[in-house]
Amino acid sequence: MYVEVDIHVVPVVYYLNRRDLYKEGISVHIIEPCYFATNMTKPDNLVLLLQEAYNRCEPEVKEYYGKSYVEQAVDKGKTFLSAVTNSNPGQVVDAYLSAVCLRYPAHRYVVGLSAQVFYRILWNLPELISDFILCSKRPVPANYRKS
Repeated sequence: MYVEVDIHVVPVVYYLNRRDLYKEGISVHIIEPCYFATNMTKPDNLVLLLQEAYNRCEPEVKEYYGKSYVEQAVDKGKTFLSAVTNSNPGQVVDAYLSAVCLRYPAHRYVVGLSAQVFYRILWNLPELISDFILCSKRPVPANYRKS
């Protein structure tokens, strides 16, 4: 949840800083990389992180989610990462160099094919549809009750 909040806060802070610092002669630029092959996106690390998080949970939280939730989350996470992970992190470096070295850099760099195609389409869809696309295959906790 914290990562999702951070992801949504960053563009807001970017736009506020860009407008506040404009009169000072300072330009602000944002680089938004998608999924690149790094230690954060290795499937083995995903398994470890999810298992460690589950093991640290209180017993009632573990009971609510169940062991199968973690297994499903790992499987779906591996499938997702294998589909969208880009193996060339040099694209991010190129974006940084452009933002720092160009006389007139772009205000926003969206880096990676998944960000440029998949997420750009999702940004332009109504939230109801994009939420359905992103959440329809998510695992459901063992004791989840629809209200």
